[in-house]
Amino acid sequence: MHRLASLARTVPLVVDVALDRAAVLTPLAPIASALTVTFGVSDAGLLDALTGTMPPIGRLPIGLPASMDAVRAVESDAGLPPEACLYPVGAGLSLPTEDG
Repeated sequence: MHRLASLARTVPLVVDVALDRAAVLTPLAPIASALTVTFGVSDAGLLDALTGTMPPIGRLPIGLPASMDAVRAVESDAGLPPEACLYPVGAGLSLPTEDG
């Protein structure tokens, strides 16, 4: 984390986290100029979205917890309540396209 923070003080830091389940990303949020998460996206697809070749569109299918304490406080089969999330279910990005 120290290395990323050092880089972020020098250049804009774009961080993509490849997920297959929820993760605590709270330490990354304040240092990243842009923070994205992907679920099985190809490198080419990610680069197309980040460079504007195609419009980046996405919504989280799961809530991302604000802390491990928030994770521990929830029953194993219950979803995180919105107040325990750094980013709740449905958070995401939709940029306008040339078509509208």
